[in-house]
Amino acid sequence: MDWKSILIATAAVGLLFGGLLFAAQKDAAQRITALTGKSYTPLPTTTSIKNAVDFQQIENRIVTKITVNGKTGNFIIDANNPSTVIYEKFAKKNKITSKNNGIFKDRNNQDISKPICHVNLKFADKNINNVRAFILEDSTDFDGIIGSNVLHHLNYEIDYRNGKIIIYD
Repeated sequence: MDWKSILIATAAVGLLFGGLLFAAQKDAAQRITALTGKSYTPLPTTTSIKNAVDFQQIENRIVTKITVNGKTGNFIIDANNPSTVIYEKFAKKNKITSKNNGIFKDRNNQDISKPICHVNLKFADKNINNVRAFILEDSTDFDGIIGSNVLHHLNYEIDYRNGKIIIYD
């Protein structure tokens, strides 16, 4: 298969599935260039930027503003954490309460029973409602962690160079 066929096949797959993420396109472009020895520039996708939000890197963590039940806090973005966490101080200050407990895996992969709540989040212009979150003891100066249970609802890219989290439609 020549590089033009690869390009056409890549574009067709992208259109078929509603467009590729730019990060995936960059990776595909690098692989096509490596295979063919010819430079490849990805075609634009049908995905458009909805919004971009600033973030800071603090202690190798990505921290950004997230609105929880109408109140804004500083949350760590952690795609490796399966659960969203709200720390007790933020929960108490904003009257976020728990009606029952759920099983949370700690850093040692041990199951522990912790209070859970359901909250509505706003990240950039994206509303994500009825998110299950654990309420944990404060362990940092941040208000919580946004885990993969929220992040999988977003089509996003982290632009480290410009300190932006880009949200796509």
